[in-house]
This record gives sequence, structure tokens and C-alpha cells, in this order.
Amino acid sequence: MTLSGFRVTLLRYFQNNKPFSRFGFVISAKDASKAVERNKLKRRAKEIVKTIKTPPSFDYVFIFKKEMSFDELKLIITKLLND
Repeated sequence: MTLSGFRVTLLRYFQNNKPFSRFGFVISAKDASKAVERNKLKRRAKEIVKTIKTPPSFDYVFIFKKEMSFDELKLIITKLLND
């Protein structure tokens, strides 16, 4: 699922056998050349996911294509997880 205009993709989600959900975040070195930028985006995404209620027993993987603000990221992740 891609949210057009924002260049963020929810690559895949599938059920697991755990009583909780797991999240993975990917951003390539091409899109954010410095590790500091990539880690900052991943930290922001982790904080946002903590506040969103998701069904248990799912694994989610997000692929980010560019750096963005916290508010932009929150809007995108919330929209992707609620659809």
C-alpha cells in the first residue's frame, strides 16, 4: 500500500504467532545519506507506532523514501495503519 505524494510504503503485514505486533522500518542510504538521518526517522516512527492501537499478532514493515517531519510521519503512519 502506498500513500501517494508522500513516498512511504507499507510493504507488508502478515499474522504472526505472538501476542503482540512487531514493526520494522527501512530507509535506504540513497534516500537519507547519513545514518543520523535514517536513525532519526526510525526513532520518530517507533514513537508514533507506540501511540497507535493496532491488532495483536501482526508484523508490519514500512519503507520510507525520504526524510520528513514528525507531523507528516504521524499523519502517514496513522492513515496506513487505519486503512
